[in-house]
Amino acid sequence: MRIHRGAFLVNTLSDTAVLDSILADIANRGPTVEPALFTPAMLKRTRLRFNFASLRLSKGATLQHVRAASGPLRRWALSLVDTIPAALGSLRTGLYFLVMRPFDILPTLWYRLLGASLVLLREKSAGRVPPT
Repeated sequence: MRIHRGAFLVNTLSDTAVLDSILADIANRGPTVEPALFTPAMLKRTRLRFNFASLRLSKGATLQHVRAASGPLRRWALSLVDTIPAALGSLRTGLYFLVMRPFDILPTLWYRLLGASLVLLREKSAGRVPPT
C-alpha cells in the first residue's frame, strides 16, 4: 500500500471504527462473491495487513485497538513493542511488521532484493551506473 496524506486510505486506516467496518464487510461479502479467493486464511492475513498499516500510519496511536483485536501471543508481542520509546519510530514500525505480518517477511525480502537487482541491471545496461 502506498500512503498519501489526505487520501481516503489514510482516513480509513486512522479511523478504527471505519476500518473494522470495512474488514467486516470484506469478511461477510467476499466469501459469497468468490469463495475460492476469500478463504479464512486470506481474510485473516488481510485483517493483519490492514491493522499493521493502521499502526504504521498512526505511529502506534491505534495500538490499543489493534492489540484488543489480537490473540494472546500477538497482544503480548505488541505490548513488548510498545515499551520501545516513540523516538525509535522506525524500529517500532519494523517490529510491528514482524509481529503483525510474519508471513510476509520472506516475500518482502525476496521482492526487495529482486527489485533492487532488476533496477541495477537496467541502470547498468543503460550506462547510468558504472560497472563494478
